[in-house]
Amino acid sequence: MKSNTITHFFGSSLVLLMALLADTVLAQDEKAIGTILVSKGLVQAVSADGESRELRRRSDIFVEDTIVTSPESFAQIRLIDSAIIALKENSEFQFNEYS
Repeated sequence: MKSNTITHFFGSSLVLLMALLADTVLAQDEKAIGTILVSKGLVQAVSADGESRELRRRSDIFVEDTIVTSPESFAQIRLIDSAIIALKENSEFQFNEYS
């Protein structure tokens, strides 16, 4: 009986550890490549899976995001290598990859 309890405990712990490691690997794939410095008007990011989110100052940008600016809006993005990208109104810019 005691052996089954110990086996169950270690089996459950192993499954939990594997789940935590998988989340860590996935989180590394979703690491921000930049942030919004300035945003005026409606500025959105559309992810690879089609979900959109409104961007404001300090919002994160990720690989495969498409940044969309509306009429009378603009955005400035600072990438992790300190490069700055400025987008004027009615722009679309996609980050296909970043290294």
